[in-house]
Amino acid sequence: LAFVEASSDGVNYFRFPAVSNTDTVTQTGSFDPTDPTKIHNLAGKYRAQYGTPFDLADIADNALLDKQAITHVKIIDVVGCVQNQYCTRDVNHHKVNDPWPTAFSSGGFDLDAVGVIHQKGVVIGIKELNKIAVQVFPNPATDVMHITISSGERYSVSVLNLLGEQILEEENKSGTYSMPLHSLNAGVYVLTVTVEGKQQQLKFVKS
Repeated sequence: LAFVEASSDGVNYFRFPAVSNTDTVTQTGSFDPTDPTKIHNLAGKYRAQYGTPFDLADIADNALLDKQAITHVKIIDVVGCVQNQYCTRDVNHHKVNDPWPTAFSSGGFDLDAVGVIHQKGVVIGIKELNKIAVQVFPNPATDVMHITISSGERYSVSVLNLLGEQILEEENKSGTYSMPLHSLNAGVYVLTVTVEGKQQQLKFVKS
């Protein structure tokens, strides 16, 4: 599953109010089914090749969002863990129960396509971000996380929490950098690695 946000300026994003009423007593496993009738406004609600519809009318009106001129869509992978320190929550503050952890490394949201209804006649496409090959281990990590990039260039790293607040920043690193995590509370964080204007973002768990 994934949250979906829309923007009319590429800066201010507004989330479709997601609802997940899936039971959270038992963690959903890698291949366990999820009842779509208990989910609303979460991408991945339906089976593959079917698609999930979203209506801009569901987003509350805001002066910073022109619903007649949407330019950007952001899709944010749900952390489906039901443990309080790692979970993500819906608009009603309910935990979103989704397969976690998965038995394979590619366990994030699987996006096949984005479709648009009532297009205004402009060209629509996806701007591909430049990617760099980043290796991060271990993940989850306890005290130290090791970061390395395949190109061998110098790089900088930053860590954000799930509220978008920057927690750590280190610049001008090379080779394998061992980043201490002692100052972080247990939870899910976003690591950004930057090399000459190219960025790659990865989620990691501090246990």
